[in-house]
Amino acid sequence: MRIFAVLVLVAAVGLQLDAAAKKFARLGEYKNVQITRITQRGIQILHADGISYINIENLSDSEKELIKDEIAQWEAAKKKAAADKKKAAIAKRKADQQARAKKAAAGKVQDAEVNKLLKLTSSGDIYKILGVLEKHFGTTKNKSMGLRGRCNSVIAEINHRYPDSKVKSKLIKHINTKRVEREKASREKAQQGKAQAAEIDKFMKNKTIKDGNIDTILEALEKKFEITPEDKNDKDARVKAVIEKINTEYSLTQKRKELIKFINDKNK
Repeated sequence: MRIFAVLVLVAAVGLQLDAAAKKFARLGEYKNVQITRITQRGIQILHADGISYINIENLSDSEKELIKDEIAQWEAAKKKAAADKKKAAIAKRKADQQARAKKAAAGKVQDAEVNKLLKLTSSGDIYKILGVLEKHFGTTKNKSMGLRGRCNSVIAEINHRYPDSKVKSKLIKHINTKRVEREKASREKAQQGKAQAAEIDKFMKNKTIKDGNIDTILEALEKKFEITPEDKNDKDARVKAVIEKINTEYSLTQKRKELIKFINDKNK
């Protein structure tokens, strides 16, 4: 019974709404018109061919009079929407100003910290710089990532922690410059190592050296390294001097160990 009573009440309300809705046989260019709702966009109607918004300019004066209350509601809705839009724009400008002020304040704090890091990393090679920054960021476990990986990790930390800093680009540039310098030096060192290895290999393959005795080898190396032995008969001293020079002159290649072994074998 209660459910039935509710349904009857809803039906009655629906009939009341339908009865209250303004209907017209014709309004402007539309037939069988019923006004459905009013918003800042306009007066919406249901008509014989579908749903539309009334174009007030197409109505006669008498038709405008018939819906003058609806037109007034529409005008009020437009004014309210315009006022709300203006209010929202003012609120947005205020919020933007506050956000910019907050960002500027955060930027000053971040700039101060980045400047401290720039001072701490002003000297030393890239590995020293990375050591300082990784300790600061708590990322010391990154040492297994290789040079480029470590640099990228530190730069990511800088961008994450100091998003509003205006000087962070200086620190990032400093890191990349030092990394490039180290990589260039490493490439040059590798090339020098190859050249040294090639020189040793050529020396050991020389038939005179390969088939010669210790005296022949020592004389060739002493001439090359401009070593003047104090005692020609003290072969051990001569060998020691030559080996010291080999370790100095060919420090960038492991091939020197083969040459040293070659000399020691000949000296037995």
